Amino acid sequence: MAARLLDDHLDDPGTWTLTLTGDRPMTMNSHRTLHPMVRAKVDKVYRQAFHTLARARKVPALQTIRLIITPLHKDGRSPQDVAACAPAAKAAVDGLVDAHVIPADTPVHVRQITFLAPRVCGVNGREIVVVDLSAGGVVT
Repeated sequence: MAARLLDDHLDDPGTWTLTLTGDRPMTMNSHRTLHPMVRAKVDKVYRQAFHTLARARKVPALQTIRLIITPLHKDGRSPQDVAACAPAAKAAVDGLVDAHVIPADTPVHVRQITFLAPRVCGVNGREIVVVDLSAGGVVT
């Protein structure tokens, strides 16, 4: 897996795009078939990667956020179901806590997670957009 940072000008004020490329996002079905120790190692990789991305993008400490999660697919072959990447998304949220973007992953701080359909874009990975709701942003 490789972390890729998008140019700052692509983000709206109060949003940060974190993109992790390299492997196709693991689905919930694949994740649950792993041995618990292997599953913990996979989760740790995602958690650390999104911690690193958040720090590199200088995502500030926020009180309330919304997340928009998009799986990235190299090609249109066998697209995964919407929200099938939920385990990787949960690990990414934990990485945001580790990076001190949010104090905890409770509903007080994470108000909404939206899963979008996979985007065919020539690379495998996942993209998470962090939206700051702390300054009166609206959950839509």
